[in-house]
Amino acid sequence: TMSGTKIDDHEFPVHKVKLDTYYLAETEVTKELYNAVMGGENSSDLYHPEYGEWDYFDKFIRKLNELTGRKFRFPTEAEWEFAARGGNKSKGYIYPGSNYCVTVGWYYCNSGEGYLAESNWNWWTMKGNKCDTHVVATAMPNELGFYDMGGNIYEWCADWYGPYSAEDQVNPKGPETGTSRVCRGGSYAHFSVESRCSHRRGSPLNERVYWGLRLAMD
Repeated sequence: TMSGTKIDDHEFPVHKVKLDTYYLAETEVTKELYNAVMGGENSSDLYHPEYGEWDYFDKFIRKLNELTGRKFRFPTEAEWEFAARGGNKSKGYIYPGSNYCVTVGWYYCNSGEGYLAESNWNWWTMKGNKCDTHVVATAMPNELGFYDMGGNIYEWCADWYGPYSAEDQVNPKGPETGTSRVCRGGSYAHFSVESRCSHRRGSPLNERVYWGLRLAMD
């Protein structure tokens, strides 16, 4: 639907950002990848995104880098949004890859057995409808071929959460300190408004159930 289009005040002011070239994972970190790095039991949902606290994924990245000799990391908020918008191929969509969230993301309405209305969020309704994460890359990708940037599971970013500056910026990294980290992309348990390309929120580091990771690298 296009019902979730309200823009929040903390998405302003609009400002110019210049980024160096970087790599970003096509999908969110799956349970399969997490288990391969950290160890874990096989399960029926290996190709669903893994979820956990910020430090949970920080430890995962450290171990992954030890094993591979690479320098994987959390994406910055600016890197995440540029990719979600389709980069230089952007068509200006509201959600990552479409003006209709239902085609590109798993969110409250379409992540369960039946289609739920967005008018009245209810946890028991959501659980009764068996809303949950889905196998990655089963919704449509955006202009750059990235999957699930508008739903499935929220994605931790490197930045501490804080207000935007109106000044032009180069490779912004957010505030020096803070109490919450930036999360982007919405989840299977949230309304479509949180799946928009520009939606942002700050989440305490111990949030976990709806929070995952998309790997980045210089």
